[in-house]
Amino acid sequence: MAALTGAIRAAWAADAGRHPPMPDADLCCATALALLALTGLTLQLIGGYHAGFHEVNGLAPWLPRWLWQGLTTLGDERAAIALALLLARRHPHVLYTVLLAALLATLANRGIKLGADQLRPPAVLPADSFHLLGPANKRLSFPSGHTVTAFVLFGVLAYHFRRWRLPLLALAGAAGLSRVAIGVHWPVDMLAGAFIGLASAWAAAHLAYRLRWGVNPYLHFGIVALAAAAAVLLVVDDGGYDSSLWIRLPIAVAAIGAAVWDYVIVPWRARRAL
Repeated sequence: MAALTGAIRAAWAADAGRHPPMPDADLCCATALALLALTGLTLQLIGGYHAGFHEVNGLAPWLPRWLWQGLTTLGDERAAIALALLLARRHPHVLYTVLLAALLATLANRGIKLGADQLRPPAVLPADSFHLLGPANKRLSFPSGHTVTAFVLFGVLAYHFRRWRLPLLALAGAAGLSRVAIGVHWPVDMLAGAFIGLASAWAAAHLAYRLRWGVNPYLHFGIVALAAAAAVLLVVDDGGYDSSLWIRLPIAVAAIGAAVWDYVIVPWRARRAL
């Protein structure tokens, strides 16, 4: 355990050194946030809170049900933390940044949801007037929590891994878009969720570099244990999206497999080699 703890500390220090706050990433975040805010305000002013819903929801028949549900699963908190587990051993600083961003985003998202308490499409529209590909949730629509989660995870990754920035943000955007396409959120919900998630990721990238609590191995192992439990739950419970096993199962298997390899097999082989 002492050797593994020392290795985690060393890996965290090295990873933090490779991923300091970056001016180009800051500019990218600021630009994206400005575009999200401008688009959301424009929609609200032109057509009100429900603006653009039928246009985006009308995309549902373009893709199969299983694909829309798979995209929306990327915004599931369990899927996000399970995916983050893939970073744990080699990028512990980035994993810690994801945790900080998730905490910031959760505080903002929950507070706004409870304060706004907006009705979702299934509570407002006739059942035969739109496509519904998931649970008919009716309250706490604004903002979209799945979109927040997707932009927290992929936003942190996009900040730190420049080469994959556009694909990662596009993936987060697709997860957010799916929330409208499957009929459980309004476009403004999705835009607000993207804003909160990306803003939290940006703030966490700077906070994580200053508040270096992530170097604590016990915190690190706690995150790993939490992520492993989330991966198991991801398989057990479909969250109401019955066609999403095709993406839930590989995420869970990859996450648990990575944890077993990095924290059980590799240390065991190292001890045997002594």
